[in-house]
Amino acid sequence: MTAAKKKSVAKRFRLLLEETSRLTRSRADSGELGVGEKLLAQWQCARLTSTYSDLSAQKRYRKAVDFFLTDLYGPLDFSQRDDDIKRVYPLMVNVLSADAIDSLGKGLELNSMSITLDTQLLEALENEFGLDAEHEPGALDYEMYADAYRACDNYDERVRQIDLMVEVGESLEHVSRKRLILTAVKVARKPAQLAGFGELQSFIERGLAAFRAMGSANEFLATLHSREMRLLDAIYACKPPPKALNIC
Repeated sequence: MTAAKKKSVAKRFRLLLEETSRLTRSRADSGELGVGEKLLAQWQCARLTSTYSDLSAQKRYRKAVDFFLTDLYGPLDFSQRDDDIKRVYPLMVNVLSADAIDSLGKGLELNSMSITLDTQLLEALENEFGLDAEHEPGALDYEMYADAYRACDNYDERVRQIDLMVEVGESLEHVSRKRLILTAVKVARKPAQLAGFGELQSFIERGLAAFRAMGSANEFLATLHSREMRLLDAIYACKPPPKALNIC
């Protein structure tokens, strides 16, 4: 990749970082997720865990499933990781390859998009369908969830979110095959921890390790795309969820 291309990738990465930091700042300021955010996050994590239980049961895919459910799409507070990236950004741009920077950027984009879409979904659940997360958490079920999903009317954005999951996976697989990058990440572990970048270092290591262990990610990513699209289409068609997706 040319120097000009790397500069372009680095610039886009910086913009994505700023957007993600803006979205996560309110969570960091409040110290924790709100009751509604927690309930929605728990419901979605339970759904994803059930939908991909067969892949999690396979040693080859276990780390990759965990990485997607926690580090990329999970309900965690990513503010520390984002702060780490901002502080070390100049060094990352100089040291990492354009492919590695692009991979991190896609991860940030997915995280940012997930926060935005789930914020819209929670607003619909509470304002249009009367979800009272504090007093009636059990009221959130598939029917209410699907109704709120449709009310958001953002099918194209949800398709992009699913496509981006696959792009992140493809990018991680590509980077994880480069021995020089893997070696550099391992060498940087101790210096990163001493410099206060432990969360960022851990995030990078978990992603690369998950895809390195899996080998070819084609089947995993194809399964991910197929199942998420089947659920999305079922929701917008006002149909029950496919039985194969294990959704109560």
